[in-house]
Amino acid sequence: MDWAVLGLIVLLVASAIYYPQFPEAASVYRRFRRPRRLTCPATGTRTLVQVAAGRAAWAAMVSGSPCFRVKDCARWWGGEKDCKRDCLGQVV
Repeated sequence: MDWAVLGLIVLLVASAIYYPQFPEAASVYRRFRRPRRLTCPATGTRTLVQVAAGRAAWAAMVSGSPCFRVKDCARWWGGEKDCKRDCLGQVV
């Protein structure tokens, strides 16, 4: 069997399995793709936080619930290494 045919079969089977979750994943991606203004728990100031929307959508499709991670944060500009990312609780 040719590798291209095998790859196509695997892709079709995976698509059939995850097809019911596609609308939910798309909804999660649209909802969290833009930066959000959240309150930083460490400083108490408002800051822009970008959630990793693609990762959240993938997690929603595979496990049924989105998993939030920070993609970018205005406060991290200086390289905050000790940030605990507690602001993610405000995302939902």
